[in-house]
Amino acid sequence: VIQILLAALLVASPLFSREIAVIPYKVDNPSSSFGGEKGHDYAKILSIALHAKKGLGIYNPYQLSRDLSGLGINPDKNLSLENVESFAKVRYTDFVVTGKITALEKGFKAESLVYSASRREIVSRSSVKARNLLELAAFDSKELFRFLSDDKKVEDKLIYDVTVVFDSSFNMAQDFDEVKSSLKSFCVKFFAAYPGS
Repeated sequence: VIQILLAALLVASPLFSREIAVIPYKVDNPSSSFGGEKGHDYAKILSIALHAKKGLGIYNPYQLSRDLSGLGINPDKNLSLENVESFAKVRYTDFVVTGKITALEKGFKAESLVYSASRREIVSRSSVKARNLLELAAFDSKELFRFLSDDKKVEDKLIYDVTVVFDSSFNMAQDFDEVKSSLKSFCVKFFAAYPGS
């Protein structure tokens, strides 16, 4: 679902003045229920949050994976500041974001940094906690890019475009009616509050 959403954003989005590459996050103390793939998922979710909140263009995650591999960089193992600097220099992206995520007893923690290609230095860091990865990305995007104002389209618009993302990587047969009912309820309330969305 996340891949489909990212593909749609990349095709539908206009050209942005600034582009961000979110390198997959390292998972601190991975386990069977919270493995390395969660760092890749979180990077994609954070990209979407930064696109929505700050109007930043998203560096294509599929191209990003190929580029990192071509430079001999494995974000799960050998990511360093030198790697981030070389990637930014070779790939001409404005900002590079990366970090690590940790599963807590209740929720998650992200420790992130922003590298500016133009300034050739780390310009921001954050450490946030939340109950789930979506909430974590919302907090992280707000903290990391305090130095950029929110996208005016986001601040002023009273009609919203809504994207619902859900995890369908397991058999949803037993939950499908409940999901459908919840989604219908959400839509009815949302469209009543924001007609024309």
